Amino acid sequence: MTTESQPRLKITYATLRADNEDLQAAYEAGLERAKARLGQTHRNFVDGRERDGEGTFEVRSPIDTDILLGTFAKGTRKDVQDAVAAARRAQPAWCRLGWERRLEILRRAAELISERQMEYAGLMAIEVSLCDPHSWLASTFAPNGGWGTDPLLVEQSEAVAFETTRYF
Repeated sequence: MTTESQPRLKITYATLRADNEDLQAAYEAGLERAKARLGQTHRNFVDGRERDGEGTFEVRSPIDTDILLGTFAKGTRKDVQDAVAAARRAQPAWCRLGWERRLEILRRAAELISERQMEYAGLMAIEVSLCDPHSWLASTFAPNGGWGTDPLLVEQSEAVAFETTRYF
């Protein structure tokens, strides 16, 4: 939560420097919260209620398939139809709120996203496998005996290694 004594960390190019201990600590805490969410089961949410769908599917880390990111309900055609129908039913009430109230709701949603920015950053890093840049580099260069064959890939890999090791 944002308080006057602890303002929300605003991320800019200036705050992303390697020696920013506040940023590093906030990211590490967010990454731990993100890791705690791994492996959960996620049901579909349609018309204000959770649904199981038609079976489930797993999503695993692309860098380590032993890591279960989550199990997700398979949506059905009926789920989509019901969701669209619910949205159509809700639209008139949303419209009646007036633009000022809708703006309040959207601003509150934006605040919640900002408050959770480091957790979301951790989830995105896990999703694209940047939690362990060394594993990524090893998998990129191992097939070529430790050598990159594409000069652009080598340059990008070196930049990724430098940037990500500052945070991991």
